[in-house]
Amino acid sequence: MNPLTILLRLLAALAMAAALLAQPASARGLKDYLHTVWTPQNGAPADIMSMAQTTDGWLWLGSSDGLVRFDGVNFEAYAPPGHPELAHMRVVEMHAADNGDLYVSYFPTEVVILRRDGSVDRLPAPAEHRRIPPLAMVVDHDGSLWTIGHGIRHFSKGKWTTVEDGAAWIEDDFYSMLLDQEGRLWAAAPTGIWLLDRGRGRFNKVSDQRGGLATTPVGEVWLLGAGGSRSQRLARAGSNKARPARAGAVVSRLAGQISADGTLWSLACPDLCAWSTM
Repeated sequence: MNPLTILLRLLAALAMAAALLAQPASARGLKDYLHTVWTPQNGAPADIMSMAQTTDGWLWLGSSDGLVRFDGVNFEAYAPPGHPELAHMRVVEMHAADNGDLYVSYFPTEVVILRRDGSVDRLPAPAEHRRIPPLAMVVDHDGSLWTIGHGIRHFSKGKWTTVEDGAAWIEDDFYSMLLDQEGRLWAAAPTGIWLLDRGRGRFNKVSDQRGGLATTPVGEVWLLGAGGSRSQRLARAGSNKARPARAGAVVSRLAGQISADGTLWSLACPDLCAWSTM
């Protein structure tokens, strides 16, 4: 089975399971969907916090009991080589880089990079931080790491720099980050949407709306509504640059996911919603 197909099926299955728990039977309306659900009886983690797919095809699941990888058939608990203390540590967020590396955020403060060659890098903790690991992560085009977790931080050339530490970034709440095909870095906080001014090295607020960030296959940037708010387009595609083929597999997004055919899957409706952005 195609690895991306596996990812999308699992995302849909998890979203549908959440919708089923939240809605009465009369409101479900899922009878027309063909879906597969993996449960703990099949080896799946009981509480999946995040998902990402690396370029080698592995689907990675972050749970409160550590990291798990899935090949489409079997689930396997995974402890980073040489770091048994991470085996059962809670995974908060993950990001799969284009070069095959996997960035993993562990509670309370750890950030670990699982390199494609099998080696492991454990990043130093920022000098000033609370016991909050990155809640959102993005790898920039130069290989540096951007994170949100009690502020926006940038890890480059072996050290952390705090870029934003105002009230918008210190709550334990829903955050989202996105690097689009134009090289623009977007950040979503409970108070709105922000865009990095690379010249100044600071983020400017561009919207008061709340939600998650995603791109369509043609490269449009969308805000996926949270808490029942509407989804809306933030930026049209520029320079005819399409979204990278594997963009949908980089990380799962709590507000929703846009598949390769332009379909938006979201939990923002009274039930699971699917509609085309193309």
